[in-house]
Amino acid sequence: MKPAFKRPEYHMPIKLKSVLQRHGITQTDLGAAVMQAIGNPMDTTAMNLLCNWAQWPKRTPEASIRQQIADVLRAKGVPDGEIATAFDPDDEIGRGGRRRPLAAVPETPDTPKTPEPDPYLLEPAMLTAQAKRHFKLMFNPFGADPQCADDVYLGDEQRYVASVIVEGIHNARMIAVVGESGSGKSTIWEWVQDQVREQKQPVHLIQPKVTDKSRLTGVGILQAIVRDLEPHATLRQSAELLARQAHELIANRVAEGQKCVLVFEEAHDMTVAAIKQLKRFHEFKLGWKRALGIILLAQPELLRKLNAKGLEAREVKNRLEIVRMLPLDSDLEAYAAHRLARAGQKPDALFAPDAWQAIRDVLRASDADGNTVSLCYPLLVGNLVTLALNGAAELGAPQIDRGIVLDAKKKGN
Repeated sequence: MKPAFKRPEYHMPIKLKSVLQRHGITQTDLGAAVMQAIGNPMDTTAMNLLCNWAQWPKRTPEASIRQQIADVLRAKGVPDGEIATAFDPDDEIGRGGRRRPLAAVPETPDTPKTPEPDPYLLEPAMLTAQAKRHFKLMFNPFGADPQCADDVYLGDEQRYVASVIVEGIHNARMIAVVGESGSGKSTIWEWVQDQVREQKQPVHLIQPKVTDKSRLTGVGILQAIVRDLEPHATLRQSAELLARQAHELIANRVAEGQKCVLVFEEAHDMTVAAIKQLKRFHEFKLGWKRALGIILLAQPELLRKLNAKGLEAREVKNRLEIVRMLPLDSDLEAYAAHRLARAGQKPDALFAPDAWQAIRDVLRASDADGNTVSLCYPLLVGNLVTLALNGAAELGAPQIDRGIVLDAKKKGN
């Protein structure tokens, strides 16, 4: 699964990504039209890496890819002026809701706090038997957990996050996937794990089973690594000897051709001291290469914790790379279509055209600075839509429209 790509010289998207968004061209469609020297078109991962990291395929001349992309854009009506700058770094990304990929934790006194979602919409919503019968649904497509990889919605943004995780696994990076509760970070992680298993990749995932991460210490992490890699080993007593033991076991796995990756979910509950220890474990090297990758799945509290005044977390902030889970927003209709397809339904059968903007409007809030931000995350979308389906069934309405969406929200207040 590891692609043969060159390392990027800078971790910044190129303007091609914005060009595609402006003209309604998906990265998947563009990649399918660009042929590589190996005889295959660029897959979604390759196109994500190009658009988001300026990371060019290694085996195909860059000039060939540039020319093919320019031809596709021109055929789709993109002006020559936009094509001419499409491969330049996009300094503007990071504003207006888009991200600077793989950025270090911002050097700010405080990370702004995202508004808390309506507690009512965080509560699991059940689809009533009446609504199932009314809309001919055997189960709630917006409430069911994915049962297989095909159930997971993968738009461009989700594929990008997955690509970052995969790259982190194969290059022993220290990455935090940060998203609000219900944003889908755990689902994307499950999808990546499924790919690792299905493709029988030589990857050993170390996932300590720690209930209370606030009590986790550096010694505890080392013990978890040793127990995972060598269940019957006798733990060495001193912290120094334990660290040597963990390093030796990791080195043995790497010598066998495996990638070792330490993974923590709910990492926002960890103390700064424990995260600083992770940074030191990440410094384990075999020759020039790092031996241990680290992936943290966390809510934004992690960033606020690292930026809090009085905590010496600079060494972590300068090493930890962040990828954010963005709200669905422009992907809302595609997300709904994917979920409904798993239940054998189509969006037009359940949603009136004005329902989509109503969902976006309901799932907006103001942050501490008065800026309007989107909370259009899968969990909140699913609960709101479920309540709207129940409401439509009660009324006998053939579809969910704007009024039904707004009424579903009001009933929770």
